Amino acid sequence: MNYIDKTKSEGEEILNYFNVSRYMYWNSYIAFFLGILLVIVGIVLSFQEEELLPSLNLIFIAGGFFTVFMGVYVYLTLSSINMGITNKRIVIKTGIVAINTDELRLKAIETVEVSQGILGRLMGFGDVHITGKGNSEVLYKNIDEPLKVKQIVGGIVSKYGDNSI
Repeated sequence: MNYIDKTKSEGEEILNYFNVSRYMYWNSYIAFFLGILLVIVGIVLSFQEEELLPSLNLIFIAGGFFTVFMGVYVYLTLSSINMGITNKRIVIKTGIVAINTDELRLKAIETVEVSQGILGRLMGFGDVHITGKGNSEVLYKNIDEPLKVKQIVGGIVSKYGDNSI
């Protein structure tokens, strides 16, 4: 059960979930496999008869374990992001142990903006910036199909938020 399910109020229905783009996970995959490669090189160097530099194998092994750890951390961080919209609010939750949330009531939404770079346009990801009354805002960063998300949010706000975008 994710954060949005746990925190919904009475009469609140989850209308849609949004996902971080699968292309954002590539950094974690590359770090993980590069770390494994460094550990293997360190182990192979430890069995060499002549040492190139003292403790070079330990440097490779330690660097490999650190890189694997960072890859797993990035993967878990991305996997723990919950983004969605209910009939009352827009929600994003980030964090694994320490949790940060941004929520915006549908009635308070003023604008929904999409930002995509060249690579984002080609690969189908971007940012959706939702602003509300006052200083309130929610940013869906590196989200799949941001134009579709904008249409979904606009339709739901028009239907449930008593205002149109």
